[in-house]
Amino acid sequence: MNQAPGRSSKRLLRFVWIVPAVALAATAVWWRARGPSEKEERKRAVAAASARQTQLSELLATLQREPDPMAFVQARAGQEDAAAITDLIQAYAAWASRGDALGARRLIIKQFIENPNIKVGMEALLKAVALDMTPRRQDPMWRDLVSTVSRQWDALSISWGRDLVQTETNPKTKDLLLESLAEVDPRKLTPEQQGLLVNDLIDMYPYASPDQKPALDRALAAMAGPDVVEILAHRGINEGSTPIASIQKINQEVEASRTKYKKVLEQIEQDEREAKETNAREAAKSSR
Repeated sequence: MNQAPGRSSKRLLRFVWIVPAVALAATAVWWRARGPSEKEERKRAVAAASARQTQLSELLATLQREPDPMAFVQARAGQEDAAAITDLIQAYAAWASRGDALGARRLIIKQFIENPNIKVGMEALLKAVALDMTPRRQDPMWRDLVSTVSRQWDALSISWGRDLVQTETNPKTKDLLLESLAEVDPRKLTPEQQGLLVNDLIDMYPYASPDQKPALDRALAAMAGPDVVEILAHRGINEGSTPIASIQKINQEVEASRTKYKKVLEQIEQDEREAKETNAREAAKSSR
């Protein structure tokens, strides 16, 4: 059956219009199913972070006006629930500018360290320190923090402490961990643990600030000897130092033994030559 003229072209024209329409509809469905774009997600994440920061700032401002910091801490003393710990973390940071709150802040540190779970207490303390924006050189609590944390490291906890200082990203808490490890009592550690800690301190030595290096020097000298400190300070090993003197003495003894052995060999060789000569003369006499 013959088609009417122009029918094929009309069908083709309809098909050309139908395809884009279907494609547009499918695209609309895909966009609805896809959900928010990455750009929108970023905007939401930034807005949420900003809201949390605002909320935290408002909370810290409220805590700063706390009329009795010591009473605030004592009311939460001994409590191990997350809400009480969070209150103390935020209070520690909020009172950084209050000279009248030093006693309360020291009590907060004591509460964290005395937590039956050392990891919970240490993590709370590190969060509080990270939240406090006071530079460590100007922080009146710094020496208390370093000595307090340092006393927590022993043969059971030192491995965790060494891991913490490597993984910590906040500069202030990383400094706290580094300085606390530098002040650890070597007598609390096994010789193997001392060696591992020495390796860590050597690795971190180039990145330590000048005012931190004296503590590192003392720790390294106590656990590895003064020559390690000399090398790290780019002074090299000095003649006359104890390890070098010992090495020199050993070398001298080895050289003396070598000389003595050489003389013994020479004597043996001489005896052998004389014996050969004697044998040769005796053989010559016999042949006559």
